Amino acid sequence: MILALLAASTCASLHAQSSKKRISEVNNTLWYNSPAVQWEETLPLGNGRLGMMPDGGVEQERIVLNNIHMWSGSEADYRNPEAASYLPAIQQLLFQGKNKEAQEMMYQHFVPVKPEKGGTYGSYQMLGNLDITYRYPADDGSYKAYKRYLDLEQAFSATHFTKGGVNFIRGYFVPRSKDVMVMRIITPLETDGHAISFTAKLSRPERATVRAVGDTLIMEGTLDSGKEGVDGVRFTAKLFVDATGGKVSVSDHGISVEGANATTLFISSATSLERSDYNEYAGKKLMEAIGVSYGDIKKEHIAEYQKLFKRASLFIGKDGDANDSEGPWNLPTDERIRRFVQNDDPSMASLYYNYGRYLLISSTRPGSLPPNLQGLWPMSAAPRGTATTTLTSMCR
Repeated sequence: MILALLAASTCASLHAQSSKKRISEVNNTLWYNSPAVQWEETLPLGNGRLGMMPDGGVEQERIVLNNIHMWSGSEADYRNPEAASYLPAIQQLLFQGKNKEAQEMMYQHFVPVKPEKGGTYGSYQMLGNLDITYRYPADDGSYKAYKRYLDLEQAFSATHFTKGGVNFIRGYFVPRSKDVMVMRIITPLETDGHAISFTAKLSRPERATVRAVGDTLIMEGTLDSGKEGVDGVRFTAKLFVDATGGKVSVSDHGISVEGANATTLFISSATSLERSDYNEYAGKKLMEAIGVSYGDIKKEHIAEYQKLFKRASLFIGKDGDANDSEGPWNLPTDERIRRFVQNDDPSMASLYYNYGRYLLISSTRPGSLPPNLQGLWPMSAAPRGTATTTLTSMCR
């Protein structure tokens, strides 16, 4: 009996030791205990071509969708033949310390010449919005145990909360291999199931129409070219919902799910800027993703992403026991940032560094366009600062 107790005690001790984590192991997560109330608080996900930003709303959730090829405008000739002839004079003024005169000459003669008609440079724009309205079996308007997070090591985001006695978990990621956006909703502790009900809609502020084709909701449109009578970039987004249990209905107004045990949402997208068969390509990628299990897609996504993310690592500070309740790494990220101003938290600098690497990996990959002022994630059809590609965006 005594030997049995000792053995049990030893096993429990070993288990406790093995479950301990270092600060460096838990310091690569951004997390919050409330839904985002503005776009800047949402969590960015991307694979270098497609992106999404869920706000984690409980009753209403908005997920901004992105495709890095969503550029308005068109090709134009901005050449200024006389610019080169002024370069020696501008340089001479700079050598003489006459910076103001050099700047005036540059603005007058060393700038692109915009065409008189059309040929606007355009801007990088959002793909659209995925708006989801949730319905709950027992809804008194309250919820508890809320948490949403972004795992930088897995490029995976999730939202957890309990409502009406049911634990809901939503997971989001954008796999490079399958090249679609993925969202999954489950109720892992609900033995009776059938607690997941919602309506999902695609929309865009302008230049888009939405229609149902079979079991798929399709949004399509054409961006402004800047030239009268000439089409701009054409685009499409396709949404399919795979539900376990319950009932799924599809119409021009959206996809509705009633009483499901689990659901997976797949969104594909493509544009005419990247390929002529963009519509067929988006349909093909959607079908390919639907034919693979969620677990396999996620596993492949993490393995592919970590080939890049794990090429480097950084931790600053004393790497102690992560279970220390006083440690700032146990605080929600927004509160941790506020305390960082007054309290010493060198591991916060490590988190910031790894977040920057995560954003760059997620916003561009070999063969993709470079990230711009909005990275991969503009929030509207008229992004701030026209969302051009600059050194500023690369340094962010």
